[in-house]
Amino acid sequence: MREVSYGAIALGMVPSLPELPEKLGSGRFLVIALMVGTTVFPGLFILRTTLVKEAGWTLKDLGKQRRDAAVSATLMFVISGAIMATAAGTLFVKGVGLSQTSQMITLLEPLAGALATSLFAVGIMAAGVSSQFPNVLMLPWLLCDFSDSRRDMTLLKCRAMVLAVSLLGLVVPLSHAPPVFVMIASQAFNALLLPATVACILYLGNRKQLMGDFRFGGATNLMLVAILAFSFVTTWIGLSALRGLIDRG
Repeated sequence: MREVSYGAIALGMVPSLPELPEKLGSGRFLVIALMVGTTVFPGLFILRTTLVKEAGWTLKDLGKQRRDAAVSATLMFVISGAIMATAAGTLFVKGVGLSQTSQMITLLEPLAGALATSLFAVGIMAAGVSSQFPNVLMLPWLLCDFSDSRRDMTLLKCRAMVLAVSLLGLVVPLSHAPPVFVMIASQAFNALLLPATVACILYLGNRKQLMGDFRFGGATNLMLVAILAFSFVTTWIGLSALRGLIDRG
């Protein structure tokens, strides 16, 4: 068994831009855009506030909400870190790059043997379904909130929107697009939505008619402006990465 280098682990926690082969073009930008796109998904801001409203929490439950958010963020950090550590300890060490989803099955074979294909199929379906829930719910919930109507997913209009969003999943098989390319491009595109989401939060949180005495203070506004500035940087990175992907075809 290979000895664990805790010094290397500590050095790996220091943020830095990865050195990537020249053929990958804007690959280092792509890594940053993907990390922001997958971790800071703009839709989570919408879903989070909707779920808090659905739970019936008020200002009296502020402490409970903060604890809930802290636990969620901690779990997200641990899970994301575990995924990156696993990739760094396997793919990176062996110099393996992924261009086809079938390559992931090969990586499971030393551990799972003949069950590698079945395990991968279950895992990829679970990943798709877990991501699909927030995707199909976001549009109906947003429209219901905008019209101040009841969030009833059994309504015909809600079912129609869910069906339309679900059918977008057929883009890859119908267009024969490379699945890995589509996954990378979609996550990079998420980074483009972040500035609009943060700007809306900043605007709404400072409207006195809407927020009253709970309007954002100076510290909150300063933090949101910093996040907005960072989101503009990631947007430029995402655009650069997408342009590089398109140029490489």
